[in-house]
Amino acid sequence: MRRSLLLIAMAALLLGGCARSDSPPAQQGGIHAVIETTPKQPVAGAETTFRVTVTKQERDEEIAGADVAMYLEMKEMDHGENRVSLNETAEPGVYSGTGTFPMGGIWTAHVRASVAGETRTANVELKVKE
Repeated sequence: MRRSLLLIAMAALLLGGCARSDSPPAQQGGIHAVIETTPKQPVAGAETTFRVTVTKQERDEEIAGADVAMYLEMKEMDHGENRVSLNETAEPGVYSGTGTFPMGGIWTAHVRASVAGETRTANVELKVKE
């Protein structure tokens, strides 16, 4: 009986750790995002540096002075919110930051750029090594 209760408690803790919190609402689309990573192919558990170039979809012009963040989501499993803060660089429309992928596989990077009260999004697929 004790063993059963212990297993149930452990399973609840593990599943609770993968709960997803809702990200801020955003207008879908409207931007292009190009993501460069160092290392070139991210490795699970290792720090990854992101360089993200953000341009307006309709005019292909850089989006400078925006509040840009990236939310990493694994396609096959929920790991909760994995947010990467991006800081503007000296190059217009280019933002950088660091983050970590908890495991290998196919991930979607949801890039959100907010400027003048308007939020636009783009999704980019990334492959992460074990």
